[in-house]
Amino acid sequence: MKRLDRQSTRLKAISRAAERIDNNLASQISSVEDQVNAVITSDVELLEELADEHFVLQRDFKMLEKIFVDELRVLLKESDSSANGIKEQKELRLSKLKTEYPEASNWVDEARRKIGEGIENLKMKQEQLLHLLQFAMDQNSAVMESIYRLHNRKAVQYGSDGEENGSTSGVAVNQKA
Repeated sequence: MKRLDRQSTRLKAISRAAERIDNNLASQISSVEDQVNAVITSDVELLEELADEHFVLQRDFKMLEKIFVDELRVLLKESDSSANGIKEQKELRLSKLKTEYPEASNWVDEARRKIGEGIENLKMKQEQLLHLLQFAMDQNSAVMESIYRLHNRKAVQYGSDGEENGSTSGVAVNQKA
């Protein structure tokens, strides 16, 4: 009976770890959405603050992930040692909990679904931010080139073939290589 209580406590611990991961993912998604809004409103100070916040959230996610994996390892190791003597766990999979702890089957499915959706949503938001930043950089480059051309109309660059080159000096810093 004491063994079951300990396993129940372990199941609760891994459940709490999964919930903390899900909460962290929600915070990261919110942070990226706020970063998108900061880029749209050109609020550089807020963007820097949010980027720092997101870095901390990512660091926390890695820590939470490690806690979750450690709890999973302990649960599966206890299960293996109780059934087959002490045996090294070679494959560490959340789905293995379903076979070892059938009472946790629904929870495993729900945890996998929620965390998977959170990760996919975060990935999509990060790609959106990346594309927005790329667009802003391209627009900034075009504006810089226009300003430079208006300011220095007589300065023309020529390529090695003697033809006028489209890029002007001083603009290449803000353009793609």
